[in-house]
Amino acid sequence: MSKRSSKGTQPPAKRARKAPSIGAALESDGLRVPQLQDPTSSAFSIRTLPPDHVPALTTICARLFVAKLQFVFHDTRRRTTQRWLRRLPEPIITKMFAMLRHAHPALLSHPLIVEFFIQGDAITFSEEMTGVTKFTIVEIGRLKSQLTSLELIELKAADDRSVASVLDKCDRLEVVNLRGCVKVAEKSAAFLAKCPNLRVLNISHTSVPPLAVVPILVSAKRLEVLKAASLPNFNDNMMQKIQTLLEQNLKDENIGEMPSLKTLKLKLNRISETYLLPLLRYLPNLESLDLSFTNITHMPVGLPNNPSPPLRKLNITSTVITGTQLVAALKPFRTLRKLSIGALGAGLGSSARMNSSAMVLTDANLRELTDILAECEDLAEVSLVSNIKLGVSSERALQNFVRKAGRKCTVSLNLSNITALRSSVLCGLVPGELEAIGSEIDPPFTQSPLKTLLLNNTGVDDDAWRYISACQSLETLELAGTKFTEDGVFRIIDSCPILTKLDLTSCRGIKVTDRRRFFEVWEAQWKNK
Repeated sequence: MSKRSSKGTQPPAKRARKAPSIGAALESDGLRVPQLQDPTSSAFSIRTLPPDHVPALTTICARLFVAKLQFVFHDTRRRTTQRWLRRLPEPIITKMFAMLRHAHPALLSHPLIVEFFIQGDAITFSEEMTGVTKFTIVEIGRLKSQLTSLELIELKAADDRSVASVLDKCDRLEVVNLRGCVKVAEKSAAFLAKCPNLRVLNISHTSVPPLAVVPILVSAKRLEVLKAASLPNFNDNMMQKIQTLLEQNLKDENIGEMPSLKTLKLKLNRISETYLLPLLRYLPNLESLDLSFTNITHMPVGLPNNPSPPLRKLNITSTVITGTQLVAALKPFRTLRKLSIGALGAGLGSSARMNSSAMVLTDANLRELTDILAECEDLAEVSLVSNIKLGVSSERALQNFVRKAGRKCTVSLNLSNITALRSSVLCGLVPGELEAIGSEIDPPFTQSPLKTLLLNNTGVDDDAWRYISACQSLETLELAGTKFTEDGVFRIIDSCPILTKLDLTSCRGIKVTDRRRFFEVWEAQWKNK
């Protein structure tokens, strides 16, 4: 009697069947939908406010289609759905694709995208769209001269060959965002240099060689935005080569400078001001400069040919620029709209949470900086995150900053990780509030337009609710790691009618199970109290 193999004695194991995503090619020429599951990794508690206007009928229909995705692609309806999708006009398809990317990105498969959604003059694929392959990207090339905007954000499928094939065919591109596409390199850069209409280019966190940026700068004379954060081997030696090559190319093109370029992002590159200053002299109209997490030690602004460029946005977070140098450099500027000066002294690659000896921004520096920012009429965003020397000796400098500058911000104020910050510091958010500020002259107060306030890992508690509640335009509030309890947050929600996002991570005064559903808790336990 022959022995049977163990394999023969056991029933064949059933293969795990992977449910196809919407649009996956099936034998039945249909579309099959798996159960919709959209788990979120967000730490926010979020509520949706009712609209303040009646949406357009097309918007209502598109929202219903997205909400009923499983129903409309059921086996008995898929052919009808496909037929109607083919008949929809391009603007509606484009709107529907944007909604699907937001609501069900993982269910957008290669066949579905290629058949229905590669249309119009703008294409956006993001990392959440796991159904996108390199073949999906290649198919974008069929739009040719129609395409003016291409955004491939952190796509693993985006390799250098597939992206280059699209750039080769689409010669009228004005916006290209390849952020986080780590396989994009020389081939794509070569074709980017052949896109003369480029206005916005983002090659941050790609493998594009820094020297390949020079031909792009020379050919794209309309380029307004260049974001080149964390490129490979981008150091001072490379900066010197770029400066030499750029100077020669501009001379050959008979161009003295690049007046169109207004935004430059060089974050997370190992560069210093030594060779950055010669480069900046070609940018007389620079408005936005991001040098965060670089090796700069002095502010590279105020050039011989333009001592006061129209700088509106500056980010020098985690650099070793001193507070004194910062104040001296910013004195000529009254056009600032956004200033990010977090963790000054931490240096390149350092953690935001540093010991106090590494920090260089002091209360004395903050007082001088406050006077400068108080004169900036268009101030929108300020970040002081992780400057942990602030407020250690006295809270008066922080109070004065909040009163004169912080409450003026029209968008965002970030005071996270300032461990000495207490609730009383925020009294300046209240119109006319002068508690603990002494005899300083009170400027005329109006309601604060602040939309986002970040107070994570500070010492604020329920006493701050009366000050935060004065911000009637507040939409986002982050209180992670603070001493707030349910009572204080309930009162803030009562007073801020358009508050829609709350971060209550690690707030010990609030139940763990309630932190991500706090608006529901407020509805059930407090709203009608």
